[in-house]
Amino acid sequence: MYPWVNRLSDKNVQCQFRDSNGYPLHGLYVNSERETLMNGIQNQLCLTPKDREEEKSHFQEILTFTQENQISFEFIISDNKNFEYGIGYHPYFNFENIDDIIMITNLNKKLIVDKDLIPIGDQLQWEDVNLAEIPLKNQQFDSCFTNQEDKLFIKLVSNKYTLIIESDSMRYCQIYTPPDRKRIAIEPQSSTADCFKYKTSLKGNCKVGFKITIQ
Repeated sequence: MYPWVNRLSDKNVQCQFRDSNGYPLHGLYVNSERETLMNGIQNQLCLTPKDREEEKSHFQEILTFTQENQISFEFIISDNKNFEYGIGYHPYFNFENIDDIIMITNLNKKLIVDKDLIPIGDQLQWEDVNLAEIPLKNQQFDSCFTNQEDKLFIKLVSNKYTLIIESDSMRYCQIYTPPDRKRIAIEPQSSTADCFKYKTSLKGNCKVGFKITIQ
């Protein structure tokens, strides 16, 4: 998700991807075709939008298999024009039934949004929550969370394996549970929804990312 995550409240933004209420959704590069850049580094894949010359793209994704059971995702922005942007990733993790999962996190703040999932008020408003350790049985999520640590840690424990998502540079996370209860979206983000209005966007050169470990 780039150059913004989730939704923008300004419906006049030129964007192909919109939600059912017409809000611009998930940025401009959400489904753009990528191509591989050869960098000669073993166990690493570097992707960039295929139209980078035409669109003067300065966005790269770098995937590195750091261990047999671990992959890291880095997003690199090369920009000297103070372009504002947000970055996020939208992976789904499949399980036989997420009701059997225990979720352990360091998240304790939930973003307050309206019925269209747009933040409310002139400043971001947060609700205190306790997600230190929570069974996912009968739990439904479609919310953005954060904490005071500027670090993200989420562990999903099943009876077959444990999945860990962590980041030192993406402090927000959208969690979504689809109705089928067979998967969960854990979406590390550098900013909140409506990031330009609430000034949670980034500027200039930047490198952010996260890693996923299976145990």
